[in-house]
Amino acid sequence: MRGARCSVLWALFVIPILGCGEDPISQSYTTPDEILPFSGQIAFSSNRDGDYEIFLMNADGTSLMQMTENEGDDYPASWSPDGRKLAFVSDMTGKSEIYVMEMDGSGSTIQLTDGTGRNRSPVWSPDGQKIAFYSWSDGDGEIFVMDPDGTNLVQLTNNDINESVYSWSPDSQKLAFSRTPKSIFNSDSEIFAMNADGSNATQLTDNDTYDSLPAWSPDGHTIAFTSRSATASWIKTGKNTHMQYFDSNIFLMYTDDFEVRQLTYDNLSTDASWSPDGQFIAFLYGAFHPNFKTEIHVMDANGSRRRTLIDWPDSNEGSPTWRPLQ
Repeated sequence: MRGARCSVLWALFVIPILGCGEDPISQSYTTPDEILPFSGQIAFSSNRDGDYEIFLMNADGTSLMQMTENEGDDYPASWSPDGRKLAFVSDMTGKSEIYVMEMDGSGSTIQLTDGTGRNRSPVWSPDGQKIAFYSWSDGDGEIFVMDPDGTNLVQLTNNDINESVYSWSPDSQKLAFSRTPKSIFNSDSEIFAMNADGSNATQLTDNDTYDSLPAWSPDGHTIAFTSRSATASWIKTGKNTHMQYFDSNIFLMYTDDFEVRQLTYDNLSTDASWSPDGQFIAFLYGAFHPNFKTEIHVMDANGSRRRTLIDWPDSNEGSPTWRPLQ
């Protein structure tokens, strides 16, 4: 039994359900002294020293180490399959570019991209052969793929819809990504999957919420993703108008029948990262709300036994990325 699930309209599959009620298992928290069997390490970003730097900690929140220190904002994105390197995004040169850092303590870093667009979200293929990412230029987001050293760049998408890639399937054959109409007033985004060469894009979600950040589970049977409601607050800052969402939760989609289960109900959760064994999900809490600082939480893959890993005073943490076991 998979437990309580709720269905929405997925791809060509059926029946939207407007609500499925609160699942008590998703609201259970551990006590601070309860020991959970977390293994491995998690990279994350924190602005505790003024700008965002990359930190590394054990998956239980202990043994914190700072991995970057520069004038830009650094955000971890994806580990190499062997866990020895970390692909990350930084604006240390004044624009958003993709880098790879050796995680052996040397801090050795190479820059992979150098373009006119804002390059983001590098995701390493499980076979170690490619890194996919998306690039924003002139209001248009497209998906690219390259070798891990930055060579052999290939553009996979080219259309008038913003596309953002986030995850490979475990067999490295498919990419999960989101498509969003090119309008800051449009709160709709859907999740798709396509072949690794950019062909055969298939829509997985079709509803009136903002679905994004798909993350394939290690066994390939489920995809965790973030869904945000269409309700938003418009905040004007200087010459720019920003959309601020207040309703963000993590869901689980089963790839065999496309049914969906809601994992969080706090309206403040996003950015799921699977543990290597598929038993746990690390995620960002406090998202899209001006009155909350962001923290890193972890929960069982069914939404139970949730606890806080990082809650540093007067700083924001984010971009949790679970390291493959070495």
